[in-house]
Amino acid sequence: MAQIAVVDALGQPAGDFVRIEKGSGPYSNSKQWQKLDFNTIIAVKPGEYKVALMGENKLPKTSLLQIKAQSKEYYIVMRVGNVGKGSEAPQDIVVFPQMGGTQKTTASLSIIFITTAAALLSDSAGD
Repeated sequence: MAQIAVVDALGQPAGDFVRIEKGSGPYSNSKQWQKLDFNTIIAVKPGEYKVALMGENKLPKTSLLQIKAQSKEYYIVMRVGNVGKGSEAPQDIVVFPQMGGTQKTTASLSIIFITTAAALLSDSAGD
């Protein structure tokens, strides 16, 4: 199994989520996609997946990004952007590592993933 952490670095608006669907290619009308809430970690089977930021209305806010999940590997999908205070950058999502990463990238990601997981767990314990 691979693990994917879904992180919200922007912090708003509520109601948005990440859509994940097995396979590659364009958006589909398939009912085989799953809603991923921010600040969660999921386990997935190895394979190709596509992810996108979706609005509360279930319409895409970003283009699709690909994840080629491999067994015992870790991935982060993070919402980024800047809203308010006179400067507004559009919301987007980034995936780390990008397809074709190296062992050095995997080692770095393992550290980031463990740190992110610890932060998520401590936030959950505080609720």
